[in-house]
Amino acid sequence: MRTSLISTMSLNSAPRTGLAEMQERLAAATKEVATGRHADTGLVLADRTGRTVSLRQEMGSLDSMITSNSVARSRIEKTHLALEDIGGSIQSLQNNLTGLPDSTQEIAILRRQANDALDKFVSTMNTADGRVHLFAGTNSETPPLAEYDSGPKAALDAALIAKFGLTSPPQEDTAGLAAITPADMSDFLDNEFAAMFSDPDWTSVWSSAADEPLQSRISPTETVATSISANGTATRDLAKALTALADFGIDHLAPETRAVVFHRSLSTMNAGLTQTVTDRAMLGVSQQRLDAADTRMRNARDIVEQRIAAFEAVNPVEKKAEIDQLSVQIEMSYSLTAKLLRLSIMNYA
Repeated sequence: MRTSLISTMSLNSAPRTGLAEMQERLAAATKEVATGRHADTGLVLADRTGRTVSLRQEMGSLDSMITSNSVARSRIEKTHLALEDIGGSIQSLQNNLTGLPDSTQEIAILRRQANDALDKFVSTMNTADGRVHLFAGTNSETPPLAEYDSGPKAALDAALIAKFGLTSPPQEDTAGLAAITPADMSDFLDNEFAAMFSDPDWTSVWSSAADEPLQSRISPTETVATSISANGTATRDLAKALTALADFGIDHLAPETRAVVFHRSLSTMNAGLTQTVTDRAMLGVSQQRLDAADTRMRNARDIVEQRIAAFEAVNPVEKKAEIDQLSVQIEMSYSLTAKLLRLSIMNYA
């Protein structure tokens, strides 16, 4: 009969032989309960792993586009609010102009109001969303409109001096302005002044914007305009009307000549505001298309997520039972090891 030698070391080591493996399994099971998916999908799915990788790439692409749509939505909303703000400030000036003010005090107030409205108009048109200027079109890194005093004013002064022989600055040539006839003013408005708001003068004096508005891809197959270019007719008309009222020296013009300026400015202002409403409606259509695209992509993402879950998801009840079982086994291993460590030949008679 043969007997095997049993040492204290082998007894102490026996309960710990599977402890490391059980701890790894416990860590993996705990992670799976927390994440809801296999800790090692490649090991579990084997040759089906490539399908989940492709699905996750598709979900990542949808997530990226949904995130970029939030940026596009913010740009549309800010552009819409800017146009609304412009319309509100000019509407007040329009109301005062409708009554064709004729007293010196009323005309002075109107001129100051037009100056303020022109400054605010240029400032609002140069609104930026981060580094992107909302009304600059595809040339979005550059403010679209020049500050009035830094370029357009000099061009207007030169045109007034050349047309009417005024002194410099022409707005202070009281006698020269008073001598301008209604016919001469109409001719100036139709030709020299109108040219300042048409190409090529508009783009060389006033605007650095690109004609093409900013476009945003809102789905894999759809692109919409998310801004308005400052080169549109609304901007040109409003700038034209405000400039005439603010810097023609209207308080020094003869009443009949001033009436020509008032009527033309009011007509041009109405056209600009009407086009602004059209531009806001276009942005509204873009936002509706963006919202619809978002809904479609979120639905598609839900479907992809469900398909991924069919491959990768674990049963939380089963994993909880596995964690409990492994925890008990590990505790038993520790307990048995501790008891074996306390064994001593001195305890035997």
